[in-house]
Amino acid sequence: MTYDLRRLRLHGLVERVPKSHRYRVTTLGARVAMLYARLYARALRPAASLQPSGSARGQQAFDRLDAALANFLEEVKLVA
Repeated sequence: MTYDLRRLRLHGLVERVPKSHRYRVTTLGARVAMLYARLYARALRPAASLQPSGSARGQQAFDRLDAALANFLEEVKLVA
């Protein structure tokens, strides 16, 4: 876990909260997370749905997550 947090911090995706053991996502980190979520939704998930192992319930959950992330990022003005 320490290694992963250090790597994320060095890449500027998270920052440490002063005088604590907590981390918070940076603006860049939120944008990268949204990029990966949308890339999965638009490129990888359609290809996976061609296979019979796709779950409709899992797909609905991801759709709700994607919509919630998009709404949140629009509210905090991270997406242009």
